[in-house]
Amino acid sequence: MAQHNPHLRRIREMRAENALPVMLSTTGAPTLHGPLRPRGLAAWQTKRIVTYIEANLGSKIAIRQMADLVALSESHFSRAFKQSLGSSPMAYVRLRRIERARLMMTSTSEPLMDIALACGFTDQPHLNKYFRRVVGMSPGLWRRMSERIELRQHVIVTLHTFPLVARGSRRVCSLYP
Repeated sequence: MAQHNPHLRRIREMRAENALPVMLSTTGAPTLHGPLRPRGLAAWQTKRIVTYIEANLGSKIAIRQMADLVALSESHFSRAFKQSLGSSPMAYVRLRRIERARLMMTSTSEPLMDIALACGFTDQPHLNKYFRRVVGMSPGLWRRMSERIELRQHVIVTLHTFPLVARGSRRVCSLYP
C-alpha cells in the first residue's frame, strides 16, 4: 500500500538523489530529517520551487505542480510557502511575472501584448490589471516614464563624461550646480 502513495514514492526518489534524508518510522510514514524551518519550507524546497517558478513564468503554473515538486499536499505547501516567502504561491508568481514584464519593457521594444504572453499572462488586460495593482500605473504609462528617465540619465551621464566648456572661460558647464 505504501508503494502506491505518490508522495512517498517522490520522497524515495529524492532520497535516491541525495536531496533529502528520509527515515521511515515503524508505521511506514516518512519522517523527515534535515534543515527544516518550523512551519515553513526547507531550504532545498524553497530553492527548488523558486527555480521552478523562474523557469516556468511564461507558462501556466499550478499549485498542484509546485506541491508535487516538493512532495507536499497542496494545502500544506501553500501554508509553508507563505510562511517561508511571505506571500501565497500564486501571489508570488504574479509578482515575479510583473517583475519580468518590467524588465522586458525596459530592455525590448516588444508590444505589451507580446510581453504579457511571454510573462504568462493570458492577455494584455490581464497584465494591465495586476501591473496597476502592484505598480500603481498602467504598463504603457510606466514604460513611457521609464524611457524618459533612461533618456535623462543618458544625457546626464553624457554631459558629465564630456563636459561642455564655455568659450573664453575655464568654467565647466554641467547639470550639477
